[in-house]
Amino acid sequence: MILMTARLRRAVLIVHVVTSVGLIGAVAAFLALAVVGLVGQDASVYPAARLLTLWLIVPLLAFSLALGAGEAAMTPWGLWRHHWVATKLWITAASLAVLVMQLNTIALLAGAAGAAPVGHDLAGGRLRVVLHAAGGLAVLVGLAVLSIMKPKGLTEFGERAEARRRTLTPNSAP
Repeated sequence: MILMTARLRRAVLIVHVVTSVGLIGAVAAFLALAVVGLVGQDASVYPAARLLTLWLIVPLLAFSLALGAGEAAMTPWGLWRHHWVATKLWITAASLAVLVMQLNTIALLAGAAGAAPVGHDLAGGRLRVVLHAAGGLAVLVGLAVLSIMKPKGLTEFGERAEARRRTLTPNSAP
């Protein structure tokens, strides 16, 4: 395994944290637009929500996933050694997949804004984007908490690797 130097690890961690915090802010802004579209039935917010999604949220989420995976793979935490790291990886990847599946609904709402006011037939889509944005925001905050708390617990892979390391490293008595 190739490990990063301490200086590079700190730099990558800073970029990862800034990217993740920016993502939380972008999703919060999207949620605000989605709530305005739902409550006020103002379709004019959806083109802005679509641009925010395509130009900020999707790239930040993809970059955060790639950066987090690369960072974990090149540090002692490892990708699959600790439950909290593996959990973050899977939840972030699932979040990206859910977001990609919602892009069509967001585009549909944005397209309706140019043609006519959002009608009753799109009410389900308006509610769905609010719920997904609120859920996404909760997930992102949960992932941030997980990163800070770093609960103990090795995966099965991590336990095997730790056992192998202990057998290869002689015990040093004080």
